[in-house]
Amino acid sequence: MLLFLKVFAFRLLAVFIVRSWFVPDELFQSVEVAHHWLFGSGHLTWEWSKDGLRSALHPLICVIALLPFKILGFLSPSIVFWIPRIEHAFLFALGDCSFVHLSRRFYSTNHNCARFTNLLYFSNWFLFYCSPRTLANSVETALTLIALRWFPFEGIRQSKTAWPYMTIGAISIIIRPTAAIIWAIFGLSHLYHSKERIRVLIVAILTVIPIFAIALLIDSLFYGRPTFALYNFLSFNVFQGGSALFGVHPWWWYLSEGFPALLHLQMLPLLMISLGCLPERAKFRFPTTLPLWTSLVYVLIHSALPHKEHRFLLPILPLLILYTGPFALLRNTTIRRAITALILIGNICVSIYFSLWHQVGPYSAASFILRDSLVAKSRVMTLMPCFSMPEYAYFHNQLATFRSLDCSPPLHLSNGTLEDGWLDEADRFHEDPLTWVHAHRKELSTMTHLVLYEAMYRLLEAQLWELGFSECFRSFHAHILTSSRQDHHIVIACHNRPARNDDKGNQLDHSLQQGPSQMPRNRNFGNPGVRNHPQLVNIPEYTNAQSTPSWQTDPPKAPMAQIGSMRGNSAFVNGLSRSRTPSHTSGSAAIARTNPLSTFANAFRSAIAQPQPPQMIGATRPGSTIGYPQQPSDQPPQGADFRGPINQDYDMPYGAGAGAGAQMQIPVSFKLQSI
Repeated sequence: MLLFLKVFAFRLLAVFIVRSWFVPDELFQSVEVAHHWLFGSGHLTWEWSKDGLRSALHPLICVIALLPFKILGFLSPSIVFWIPRIEHAFLFALGDCSFVHLSRRFYSTNHNCARFTNLLYFSNWFLFYCSPRTLANSVETALTLIALRWFPFEGIRQSKTAWPYMTIGAISIIIRPTAAIIWAIFGLSHLYHSKERIRVLIVAILTVIPIFAIALLIDSLFYGRPTFALYNFLSFNVFQGGSALFGVHPWWWYLSEGFPALLHLQMLPLLMISLGCLPERAKFRFPTTLPLWTSLVYVLIHSALPHKEHRFLLPILPLLILYTGPFALLRNTTIRRAITALILIGNICVSIYFSLWHQVGPYSAASFILRDSLVAKSRVMTLMPCFSMPEYAYFHNQLATFRSLDCSPPLHLSNGTLEDGWLDEADRFHEDPLTWVHAHRKELSTMTHLVLYEAMYRLLEAQLWELGFSECFRSFHAHILTSSRQDHHIVIACHNRPARNDDKGNQLDHSLQQGPSQMPRNRNFGNPGVRNHPQLVNIPEYTNAQSTPSWQTDPPKAPMAQIGSMRGNSAFVNGLSRSRTPSHTSGSAAIARTNPLSTFANAFRSAIAQPQPPQMIGATRPGSTIGYPQQPSDQPPQGADFRGPINQDYDMPYGAGAGAGAQMQIPVSFKLQSI
């Protein structure tokens, strides 16, 4: 009991540390389905809605955890999100206890080997990374370890009863059919070495068949028709080759990228033992090599399948780590301690990085939208690769609607054929996003939040601005991108809300933002120097009055507006000597000789003394934007050419006129107000 409390506390720590995005299946094959089952709202992918490729047993586990809270009426988005993760951590902790028990049986004659094996198991970054996730692979791994506690290994003290491992193994196969590879090998070995083979067969039949029958009943009730998801899964992914739709990798991928990424430094003890670099290894004889051969066959079969992922190796990682124990017999204490310390430090660093920084953007964006939804239910659309954000299982009942790009393939399971050359909605969007947005303008205009990767947002910024969307949130996503369609930051564009926030919910001061401009390159700016100004990163459009944007063909009239609440910015005044001045004009040196305080004072007096607002041209969206102040090119500049939402603070170089030779003089802040 004490051991379980320790390991559960460790896995519970992972629940709250691991806050990054991994793969869509973590949500859309488990808690999202459970939320639909229990509350009537949730995104059912094509695998659940029509083709019956997934068993409902795994979502049922999440339903069981949430059902008491529904009965008691104690529900919130936090409860719906955290309880299934805690449940899976609890299940993984049971698997941890079984691994400790197995290692003690495996190294019953040498406790140092058992302790070293446990050390490498609990320090493995990928096991820590996946243990709290609601992945079918995590459940498969935990159930496999739990079942092995009752497996009668040859050469190891055996359990007298076999039906527990058969029962738990059958459940793991229902949840993740690829577990059949592991249990087929273990089951055949048990049958081969048993002296009572008939009895073993009878026990297996009486144990496994009822489990499959219960799964058939659960799936049929869920889908509303007789459905055996285990057969459908194998038929689609193996016999029809449907797994290739999710990516194709070479057969050696697990050897070149899979194991090095998941074990990395922990491969040193394995290589030293397997290559005979450990003389002390000769003094130790493994009681059984069945887990090792099972892992080998598992990898060979998965290597023959076209689609490969790191998480597919999760169930066999404990089986491989089990054979690292003899490294503790190394007599050279210095080398042994140095390698052990290197393994621990490396795994801790990787665990922290992947848990806290790598691909954290989806949850940061979802947290921002949830805060908005607590005030008024949001209508969200993600213009990102398929299933890139949590949906109803994260927001619970705080969403009016959630729309993501559809990725359903044109499958025909009845005749086993796949259409060639098809493009799903996500593919069509990323091939020509401008055309897609134009074709879906009506649907987009009904949303309150649009979620995009930053590069895509900068490309579509002008079109989204016309629809009333502006950037209101920007969050870091990842340093290392896993897809060409991703970007290092995620942007949320809010409808008719100009305020911009960071990933902590604080409104950002535009005047303090630094960095190169992220404007779309297809815009026609009249002043290239202004285009690269670091303070205009988030201003949707900045151009000279004589240079109309190329995407604006027939701008409607806009209401009159005036510039008010003008205030200086001393930080920029002091730093003006380092201003990025356009180098293509002859007047670039004049800015350095200009007195910034004098320029600002003259501009301020001109603004407050102007009796009538300037004439506006080139505006869009009546009621929410202003036009461009039209200035004669032969007169001194009296205002910056700009358009944007009203009632919002802006920072921009004041004094940039409409003339071809006009240069920006000084950054100032002001607020646009309608009159």
